[in-house]
Amino acid sequence: MHTSTNIHRMTSPAGGRTGRRSTALCLIALVLSLPLSAQVPGSALDKMLQRPKVAKHFENKRFGDRLFLEGGVGLNSAITNSSSHIESPGFNASVAIGDWVTPLHGWRLGIQGGSFKYNDKSPSAFGVSADYLLNITALSQSTLRDSTYANIKPFEVYGVAGIEYYRSSLDGVSNNAAGLHLGLRGQLRLSDYTYLYVEPRLGVYSDGLFHDDTWRGYRFAGSLMAGLGYRLNPGMATGSDYTTSGHFLDDTFFALTGGPSALVKKDGGSLSDYFGARAGIYLGKWLNPYSGLRIGVNAALYKQAGENRVKALGVSAGYLWNMHNTFIGYDPDRRFWINAVADVGFNASGSGEGRKMTPSVGAGLQTNFRIARGIDFYLEPRIDIFGKDYACYVAQSSDFDAAASLMAGFTFHQNLDSRSQLARNDDFVQETPYDNIFVEAAIGGALPVTKRTFSHAFSYLRPKAFVGIGKWFTATSGVRLWGEGVQYEMREKDRVKALGVGIDYLWNITNAFHGYLPDRRFELVGAVGVSASTRSNSRRVFPGLNAGLKGIWHANKMWALFIEPQLRCYSSDYLPRTTTSWIKQDMTAALVAGLQVNLRGYSPEANREIFEETERKSFFSIAGGVYTPFSSLRKRTSYGAVGRVSYGRWFSPVAAWRVSMNGLANPRYRHRYAQLTLGGDYMVDLSALGYGYDEDRIVILRALAGLNLGVDYGSRKSHFAADIHAGGQLAFRTGRAIELFAEPQVGYRLDRRYGQRGQRVVPQLVLGLNYRLRNPEGEKSAPAEQKHFASFAIGSGLHSSTVASMQYVRRKLTLDFDLSYGQWFTAASGWRVGLSDVTIQRHGRGNQHITALHGNYLRNLLSSTGQSAAEAAGFRLTGIIGITANLGTRKGYSPTWGLGLEAGFQAGWMVSRQMELYLEPMGLITSKTIIHSTSHPATAQARLMLGTKFHF
Repeated sequence: MHTSTNIHRMTSPAGGRTGRRSTALCLIALVLSLPLSAQVPGSALDKMLQRPKVAKHFENKRFGDRLFLEGGVGLNSAITNSSSHIESPGFNASVAIGDWVTPLHGWRLGIQGGSFKYNDKSPSAFGVSADYLLNITALSQSTLRDSTYANIKPFEVYGVAGIEYYRSSLDGVSNNAAGLHLGLRGQLRLSDYTYLYVEPRLGVYSDGLFHDDTWRGYRFAGSLMAGLGYRLNPGMATGSDYTTSGHFLDDTFFALTGGPSALVKKDGGSLSDYFGARAGIYLGKWLNPYSGLRIGVNAALYKQAGENRVKALGVSAGYLWNMHNTFIGYDPDRRFWINAVADVGFNASGSGEGRKMTPSVGAGLQTNFRIARGIDFYLEPRIDIFGKDYACYVAQSSDFDAAASLMAGFTFHQNLDSRSQLARNDDFVQETPYDNIFVEAAIGGALPVTKRTFSHAFSYLRPKAFVGIGKWFTATSGVRLWGEGVQYEMREKDRVKALGVGIDYLWNITNAFHGYLPDRRFELVGAVGVSASTRSNSRRVFPGLNAGLKGIWHANKMWALFIEPQLRCYSSDYLPRTTTSWIKQDMTAALVAGLQVNLRGYSPEANREIFEETERKSFFSIAGGVYTPFSSLRKRTSYGAVGRVSYGRWFSPVAAWRVSMNGLANPRYRHRYAQLTLGGDYMVDLSALGYGYDEDRIVILRALAGLNLGVDYGSRKSHFAADIHAGGQLAFRTGRAIELFAEPQVGYRLDRRYGQRGQRVVPQLVLGLNYRLRNPEGEKSAPAEQKHFASFAIGSGLHSSTVASMQYVRRKLTLDFDLSYGQWFTAASGWRVGLSDVTIQRHGRGNQHITALHGNYLRNLLSSTGQSAAEAAGFRLTGIIGITANLGTRKGYSPTWGLGLEAGFQAGWMVSRQMELYLEPMGLITSKTIIHSTSHPATAQARLMLGTKFHF
């Protein structure tokens, strides 16, 4: 009864609400009181969904493992109060670093600077910022699908909110300013580690930023930034092990840099008004794949108001951060990477108010390109901030000066295996004395090193020619002999021409750091030595010191291109009015670029065997071209014509002799000049020295040096003419027997006609043809019935004693006769004796006669069968050289006597077995005693004879 009564009370109408509540509580208590073991498997609780996490997250997130670094540039503009139109934009730039805490939330700290234009004002500002970043793209993705946001999207949108603080300067007044901004950012993925972004923002800033007060105390401004960024992605970076050999030189580097630079002025203005240049040298070492240190020296020159320029020297210490290795992983063979660079320095500058000492800080991004093992090229845009006294008349603010630069340079770095690399220097061998010889030629520009010329370098730059020959004795040490011709300008139209010679010690920097490699493409070589120079308007020889740094690119084992900055130092009286004040000496600087020929493929024994089997060792050549004195290179009228006929023979695989008859002439008024000389040259086949002997080589490079002797005529006087010369010959084989060639030469006249050295130096360029003659099979005796001959010839020519005195060309010409007898005693050699007569016309009565008894040696230049020249059918070519005994007669004068030399060639054609017609050009030099009352040291004649020859 008691129980039923209670139940009845719970269900009675009067206690309905209370009963229902009690029933629910009882059911909840009953469920909670059931033991877990009593729950039925597979109940409805097992089918209920678990509540997901509300935010995306990174697995095992640690501080900095989602780091990013970015830099950008853009435009900004203040928004006016009156019409809400946008002012003309200002320029700004920023660098920032940040981290993503979760896939949705991140932070960013930045440094930025630029100009904020308003109402014709252009204050410059430098500041810092802090931003909150919201990844809207990640927020829109389902958390259930990707709670860690592991897959980076190709394009993302971020929300940006932040604060800024600036130091703003205008006309020497500096203000502090603060601001708030909101922005929306679009970011495009370039790779797992790089991205591009565009970020428009709208902000509100205190009036101090614009140096313009408002009643509100703030002003709105908008900006648009774009840039490039790098980011870390944990677990995705790959790389090689960074293991060194333990040598101190491991991962050290040496860098050369230079480029345009400009001072940043507070009120803007044309960039050219503050333009300049910077250059520097750095030594450094990478401590690990990510961090490196460097120290350096630098020099700078800038324009500024007035005549005074900013000239500065500085030292610096810097930190380098390899962003690619940090974000992507270490790779020793990477072809492209970017380093972030930060430097602190100390500078001594002069800009119109004495010497000032100022500290500096600078930063930049260094974009590197690997061009060869151990050699990199880089571009480094950077900004440097100096103390306010760095430039007296170009100030960025009352607190500091600033300069923006675009530097370019080369880095020569050591790899991680220095010990094994340096051991390769022992592989450098010299099998013959000809190995590792090189010759080089270059042209460029030079100038004296003074305050004025350094400030206006391009206005004072003048031409320079440079030649050298050298040899490497070890992988790192060599020597070079050189000569140069150069022009210097001290001030406008005040120029000096100079000739110099020197000897340098060469240090192969690349091999010293990286070890010897015979097939290396790029090399860096340092040069120091002593020199001697002589200049125009002085007969003194000035001793000096010299230095250079040569960068070489090897196209192949033989040919290389090089560029070399050079420095010379002489006594203070070398160049008038140009002493370099801080060292009390005359210094000159130059930059030359040219061609280097390397010789390292010649074996004397092996090549001699091949040479002995060569079919064509002798050659006949004819050439013509132009010449001019060095001092008159720019005068068109000073250029004359050159003609030359030569015969030569190769007596070894690399060496030959050549004899020539040379003629020079310039018929122009005030430049009239003529010269006739006989010369001899020693020739060296550089191609054979570089690659080994090859009779059928298509392109051949040769060097030559020699001596010419003869007579000349100019200014109505004749003189003994002599010169020494050197040059090169580039030949192209067009057939088995024919070569076409170009031959530049530089000669130095030894006669007394010209006192100035610039007139003594005579460059010339000739183009010509070499005919390679077949060797005779043996020096056999010719058949008796064909070895004798007799000849008669008649012709005309020009004689030095009348070539200028007679008024008409026909009266200048001589009348020549010759009667000769000769014999061929071998297939290639013969002799002749004869009697000749030359009639020289004179004013009035009594022509001059020169009768000569001559004896000649004959060389059959086309002999190929061992038969005599008389039996060879068709065309033949004979070389002639000999001596003459001369008798001069003229009516009313006593006879005169004199000895002479003659040389020439005879080109003939056999019209029958016994009969030959020939043409004979000849040059003759006779002692001055043959002509009465002459002041000339000798007489000369050039003649052309037409004759007939009878063989028996």
